[in-house]
Amino acid sequence: MFTEMDNKLHSIIELPTIADIEASTDVLSIRTNAIKVVRVKERFAVKIGYSIPPLEAENMKFVAANSKVPVPKVHANFIDPET
Repeated sequence: MFTEMDNKLHSIIELPTIADIEASTDVLSIRTNAIKVVRVKERFAVKIGYSIPPLEAENMKFVAANSKVPVPKVHANFIDPET
């Protein structure tokens, strides 16, 4: 579970599991053979692939916090050593 504070209201967001992500067939975008974006649980757009640097998520968080440029909210990022 991931907890976020939004306008002083507490909400609990159940993040998708690796199994949820791997089972998704709703492909939103394919950038290359190694990277794609899938919809998971009707709420999340998850970018998956072999060459996505963790710094990309940190950059998105920075832009969201320090500018008025609209960017998708990053709830989590990780590298799964099993896949």
